[in-house]
This record gives sequence, C-alpha cells and structure tokens, in this order.
Amino acid sequence: MRHSFILFTLTLFVLVTGFAPNTKITLTDSEKDGLLLMREEEKLTHEVYTAMFAKWNHKVFNNIKQSEAYHGELVKGLITKYGLNDPYVAEIGKYKNETLQKLYNKLITKGKISLVDAFEVGALIEDIDIADLDKLITATQNADLKDVYETLNLGSRNHMRAFDKQLRRNNIIYKPTYITQERFEAIIKGDHETCVDNKAIGFEGASTKGCVGNGGKACAGGNGAKACAGSVGKNSGQGMAFCNGSIANRKGCCK
Repeated sequence: MRHSFILFTLTLFVLVTGFAPNTKITLTDSEKDGLLLMREEEKLTHEVYTAMFAKWNHKVFNNIKQSEAYHGELVKGLITKYGLNDPYVAEIGKYKNETLQKLYNKLITKGKISLVDAFEVGALIEDIDIADLDKLITATQNADLKDVYETLNLGSRNHMRAFDKQLRRNNIIYKPTYITQERFEAIIKGDHETCVDNKAIGFEGASTKGCVGNGGKACAGGNGAKACAGSVGKNSGQGMAFCNGSIANRKGCCK
C-alpha cells in the first residue's frame, strides 16, 4: 500500500510539474554548429559596427552595435545552457572561424574607405546574417534555438532597412548577395518591426509569434525604447521587442 502511494505521488508530480527524470534535450551536430557560427557572427557584427562608428561617428552604427551586443549575449546563453564550448575570442578582430576571420578583415578594409562604403558593409553583414538565420530557423525544431534565431532575424531585418535607407540617400541601390532579391524587397518594403512576425515579410519557415499583453505592443524600455526585458536585462535604445520565449529566466512583454 505504501509503495502504491509513493508511485502515485511521483506520477502526480510528473504530470503537474512536467518534470521527467533523466530527460535531457540534446542538440544535433548541425544545431551545435549553428550556435557556434552565430556566436562568432554576432561578435563580428558588433566589432565591425564599433569600428565603423569610431571611424565615421554616424549614429546608425552606434545604435545597431548595441543591439548586436545584446544578440551575442542571447546566443551565449544557449551555448551555456547546452554545455558547448564558447568559441568567443576576447581579442577584438580575432575569430576561430577562418571564414569569418577573412570576412572581418575584408569588411574593415572596405568600411574605412568612405562612409558610403561603410553603409554597404553594414548591408552586406545583414544580408549574410539573414541568410544564415533563415537556414538555421528552418533546420531546427528546438524551441530555444528558434526563439533566439527569430529575435536575431527580426533585428537584422530592421538593420537592413536602416542601412538601405542610408544608401538610398546617397543614390546607391543595394543588391543582395546572400538572400534572394524577393526576400530583400519584402524586408525593405516592410515597416520597422517590434514583434516577431516572420510570415508577414515573406519567410514561411518560422512561427508567427507576437508580443503578449499590452495589445500586442512592445513595452517601454530604457531610454523610451519600445522593448521588453530579456535575460540580460533591459534592452535599451534598440526599438524592438524581445518577446517571451522558452529560454530560461527570460521575461516576456509587459502584461
């Protein structure tokens, strides 16, 4: 009788809490590779934009580099959660990924030629990011990864719009290299996004999440920015929402 009671209690605990002993979510090799790639890709983006801001003192680089730092922390959180070795190299401009190392060197050289070249560098970076994130979102069923990748993709779409705007002011029409022209035009024609809604801008591979509460609008964050609190604190000044997801300790939009 006592044994039956203990078994009943354990079963009830599992049903109520969703806890299952010895159950551990693991990543495939391709999912691991994707996380490591995005960790260094976000580092590259942040460091290139930091260098471009130091060179040209244009606010678009300062605004976006702050967003990229936040994105890097989101990816780092997943690397920690799943017990992967972080490829991050503390030294600025150094990467374990040889392809990204060559890309960084190329982008820094081009971006220092002129301000317009720097804008083209920004557009190219976001072109690469969106292409990679589209593939990673489609290739995984892991909710943690999808949630972070969709947040990063949203940011990259907004950044692409910002750089395209600067280029058009200088009579330059950017031609995408990594995403399709159709995908590019759908992004550029769209409005600045504050909640994840990938299908609205032509990407069918992702879920269509919106911010919860507050009428679907993002909450007011630091510096008057419309943003939600994330796992690394308030995202200030980025003008985008990081909606609630499955990442541990992550907060959703204000109710």
